[in-house]
Order: sequence, then structure tokens, then C-alpha cells
Amino acid sequence: MNIKKDLIIKIAIGVFALIFGYSVFWFFKAGQIEKQLNKFISDNSTNISVAELSVTGFPVAQKISITDLKFSIPTPLFNKKQVLVKNLVVKSSVFGGEFALSSFGQVSVSDIEKGSMSVEFSKDPEISFTIANGAIEKFNYQDMGYRIVDNDKTTYYSASKSQINILNTFDEQLKNIIKITGNINDIEGYTVMSAYKSSLEKKIIEGIKTEEIVIGSSPVQENLDVKHDSKKSNENSLDQKLANQTQPNPSPNNPVQNGQANPNPQVAPDNSTQAKNNNSNPSQQPSSNLQANQAPNPETNPNVPTTISAQNVPSAISDSNIVKSNVIIDVEYQISASSDSAQVPSDPSQVKEIAIQSSKVFKVNNIEFSNPLYKLSVNGQLTILPDDNLPSGGISVKVENIDNLVNQIINQIGIVTTQNKVALPEGQSAENNLGDSSINESYKNFLRRIAINLASVNREIASKNPVTKEIIAQYDIRREKNLDFIINEVSIHEILGKF
Repeated sequence: MNIKKDLIIKIAIGVFALIFGYSVFWFFKAGQIEKQLNKFISDNSTNISVAELSVTGFPVAQKISITDLKFSIPTPLFNKKQVLVKNLVVKSSVFGGEFALSSFGQVSVSDIEKGSMSVEFSKDPEISFTIANGAIEKFNYQDMGYRIVDNDKTTYYSASKSQINILNTFDEQLKNIIKITGNINDIEGYTVMSAYKSSLEKKIIEGIKTEEIVIGSSPVQENLDVKHDSKKSNENSLDQKLANQTQPNPSPNNPVQNGQANPNPQVAPDNSTQAKNNNSNPSQQPSSNLQANQAPNPETNPNVPTTISAQNVPSAISDSNIVKSNVIIDVEYQISASSDSAQVPSDPSQVKEIAIQSSKVFKVNNIEFSNPLYKLSVNGQLTILPDDNLPSGGISVKVENIDNLVNQIINQIGIVTTQNKVALPEGQSAENNLGDSSINESYKNFLRRIAINLASVNREIASKNPVTKEIIAQYDIRREKNLDFIINEVSIHEILGKF
């Protein structure tokens, strides 16, 4: 009897020890997961935030519950949009490290121009990620289609299928390598112009505001002999030229209409000569600014075509919303942290105060944006250094059916310039930025000049690359540290001066 009693006690103690040990293990692992996720959110606080995060599910599972998850994609191409997930739950087995989506609540998108919009999925997406070595090592996302709609249920953006895979690893030198691959099918509502508005529009408006980019009206006014208000006459004349862009030219000799690049593009004259003709006092011409008002006038300069006719292409050229595009992504980030070893303090408690600088390498194995009108491919490598404001390195951009892309951009610029007001850059208001309509109108004039001269300037620059032929255009873009961007061996300042 005593033996049985002793056996029962030992078994009970063993079971208690097992339960206690398991409980300690579960809560320790749950605490580590919560700590790692909070660290990840803290390290990426500019792009992600949560209202509440908890790990529950004891004793059979580990369940991560997140409330009010907000995130944006850390790239200028999409940084005007923030996604809000009201609640999100992912689960994993106790001994596993892979978490899969269990449930999620309402999803919305906040756009700097459109405001808040709802996301409607055709089927719940599949999301999974793996936590290993104190970090999120793998992330996989897949959906079977969704659309973003406003309050009136008007579709702003949609895709039929999306898949994104992210692999986060470290090499022997502790270099962090993040590989991103994916594809998005049948995109509607996103074009090359959308990418421009997300990545470059803010910089252009700031350049106009600070007068690094100067838009003037005198050359257009003088050449057209307009006797009305200079700003209004300049706007009207540019609008008229821009309207001419969309009129088809039935001439069989028109290289744009025939879908072929001009093998012998007409080169615009040097801007300095035009500047001297427009202003007899050279001291009044800013030497470092991009003088858009020095661009040759098509109506008075025989070397520049008077009109740049559009192709006889589908109506999708003017209505980008009916074009369905596909995107393929294969890129990787390489992040190397470094510090000056000579500044390492002897007190270990002060090590965390060392200023750590990181250089980032953005390697583009392939980015492809294609639709029935054109195909755009990008590859190359850029380096982002802590002591340089812009990336250095080189990328190549190849465009098939280049004239279709150019004409679509021209038409979309026409739409933007007819809007009453251009959207302000993020975080800026009319009171502290634009003040009155002058900057807004100057920016519109900048876009009009781009549209008027885009086709001819594009032919000239593209033809300088030996890969360019017929309907295919190649642009090799490179930049040395602290220097200008060079496109097909032509400085970006020289290119902008041609508009």
C-alpha cells in the first residue's frame, strides 16, 4: 500500500513538474515572441505601428492578436498610402515557429489624395511568417484578388491576384540581406504616372517653391506676341499646345504614329544661346537653377517639331483605368552596419551610444511592368550611403513600344493640369507651403512644358543608347557619389533644360 502511495506521489510530482516546465516554456516563448515583434515594430516605426499586441492561446497554441495595425510600404512608389487593419489574429503550434493567418477584420487604405477607402477581398488572403533567430525570417502573402473602393463604391485600384515573398537572412559578415520576390496580376488604376506622383512630385514642387526649378512666362509671351496678362496667356498657350498633343496626325511619315522611334532625332539648340536671346543681362540669369523658361519654343524654332502627334492607339492611352497591367518583382536589400572603431568607449555601458551608420545596397534583379500597350523592365544596383542624400550606382531601363508609354504620360499630364488644384506634398498645408495659387500654377506650367516636349526630347536621349532601335528604347542611368544623374551619358540638368 505504501509502495502504491509512493508511486502515485512520484507520478503526481512528475506530472506537476512536466506541467510546470511546459508552462514555463510556453510563457517564456510567448514573451520572446512578443518582445521580438515589439522590437521589429520599434525598429520600423516610420512604416508600421500597432495599438495593441498580445500573445495568448495557452496551453495548446500560440496566438498573436494585433489591434489597429497600420503600415506603409517603405518605398517612394507607394509611400502615399497607409494600410489599416482593424484586427488581425495569427496562430502557430507551441513548438513551431511558423504563424499563419487565422482571422482579420476590416481593412482600409488611407491615401494622401483620395482619403480613406475600403479594401474588398474576393477571398480571405493567405498570410504566414516564420520567427527564427530573434527576427522575422520569412514572410509570405497571397490573395486571389481585391479592390480598393471609395465611399461611393467606385473602384480606385484593383488586382486579380497578388503574391509577395520576403526572406530575411544574415551572411557571415552579419550583413542583413532581405530578398523580395512577387507578382501582381491585372492591376487597374496604377500607371507610370502614379509612380511619378508618389516618388517625384513632392521634390518637383519643393524645387519650384525654392526656385531651384524656375518656371517663367516671358519666352512664350514674347514669341506669341500676347498682350494679355502674362501668367494667364502663358497658361492658355501651353494648354493649347498640350491639346494639340492628343490630336492624331494621319501623316504616314509621322514616326510616332507608325510606332517607331526617330532614328535621327532633331536636337534642340543649346539652352545658353536661347537664354542670351531672352535676356540681354546675363547676370540676371541664375547659374545653378534649372531654367524651364529657356526651353526652345516649338512654334518659333525650326529645329523643334511644331506638334507631337499621338499614335492611333486604343482609347486606353487616354483612359488608363481600362488598362490591366502586370508587375514582377525580384529585388534585394543588403544592409551593412558599421561604426568607427576608434570611437568605441572603454565603458561597456556606453557602447549603445555609438552612432551606427549603415550603407544600403538596393539590387534590382528584375522589375517588370507590362500591359498590352508597353513593357517596362528595370535592373541594376543602387547604393545608399549615410553621407550622401541621393543613391549612387547604375540601373538600366528598357521600354518596349516606347511611343505608347510616352503618349499615355502626355495624356495623363493633361488630366493633371486641368485639375483645379494639385495635391500638396505629404505633411504640408496650403497655409505654410503654397500660400496662394502661384506655386500651383507654376507646377502646372512645368507639367505642360514636359508634355509638349516629351516626345522629341525622349527620342533624342533614347537614340544616344546603342541598344535603342525602332520601338524599343534603352536608358542607362548612373550616378557617382555627390554628382548629378546621367542618362545615356547626358546630365539630368541638361535634359531638364531641353523642356
